[in-house]
Amino acid sequence: MGERIEALEEHMSEVKTTLQSLVQQMQQQSLVISEMSKQLGMKKMTQVSKTFVEESSQSESCLVDYTRRDPVAWSI
Repeated sequence: MGERIEALEEHMSEVKTTLQSLVQQMQQQSLVISEMSKQLGMKKMTQVSKTFVEESSQSESCLVDYTRRDPVAWSI
């Protein structure tokens, strides 16, 4: 019976070591994913900002064209 307990304890020690290793890997992967998310988020925000500026410029030019053709549009 004592041999079984020792074998079980040894096996559990190996399981703990494996779990600790997996936890460390998951923490490292989490940090990498977090950093990548930040970088992708910044790129996405830059693209969204660029699109917004382009659309704003197009809207403004349409408004300028409209107000030039219709002087009454200034009162709107």
